[in-house]
Amino acid sequence: WLPIGASTMKFLNGDVSLSEDVLDLIHATFTTTSSLFLISHFTSRRFIDEKKIDFETVEPYVDNHGTMMISNVVKFNDAFLTISTGFFIADLVHIFHQVVLKRNTRLHQWRERVLHHVLQFAANIPTLMSARSSAQGMAMRTYLTQGYLAEGSDVFLRIGNIMRRFGLNKTNPILVKRNWYGLLLSFFFCRIVNFYFAMKKMLNAQKILPKNVARLHLVGSGAAYTLSIVWFMKLLFIFKAKILPLAT
Repeated sequence: WLPIGASTMKFLNGDVSLSEDVLDLIHATFTTTSSLFLISHFTSRRFIDEKKIDFETVEPYVDNHGTMMISNVVKFNDAFLTISTGFFIADLVHIFHQVVLKRNTRLHQWRERVLHHVLQFAANIPTLMSARSSAQGMAMRTYLTQGYLAEGSDVFLRIGNIMRRFGLNKTNPILVKRNWYGLLLSFFFCRIVNFYFAMKKMLNAQKILPKNVARLHLVGSGAAYTLSIVWFMKLLFIFKAKILPLAT
């Protein structure tokens, strides 16, 4: 991600904000499509590969929430999580370079990004360290992958930022409004509705997870869900105050 970021910034003549939007758009598109692909491979209890999973251990968890990830996509899931984690690490390096070394304290929402990345590490690292064939590992991969669908709203958010930077708020307000409708709908369904069901999967898995991991994921997901509700209310306020009045 660091070479990609450096190349993007060079191509965009050192425009830090635009480069961040482009890179985040790439990451959000990748994680959303990967999450949708993996969710399509969730399956019910009767289809679990008994040779690769301890069926007696897994069964109580699957009975509680109905579906879980099948074993033949776990390697892809881990590659997807590793690539995404690498993006967050690269962004932290970028924030350190901009804020600490270059004293650029105006970097867009850098405090919120650090908090987001810390919460994401708390979810990703224990999951990647868990055994792929264990009930615990499969359970964590299942609810984390579904939770990752939250990145879908970032696609519209970054497209909106890029539109604003190119002045489309004035030249093409209809397109801007349509993107905002997409942003609000995707935010509501991906971050509010979908994440609620991902958290239900996590709560159902509590009894088979290590206690420290269960607590960590419970606190982290609760904080993330609370932030999503706050951000959604802010987006609604911005939409009403600044986007609806745009000339059509």
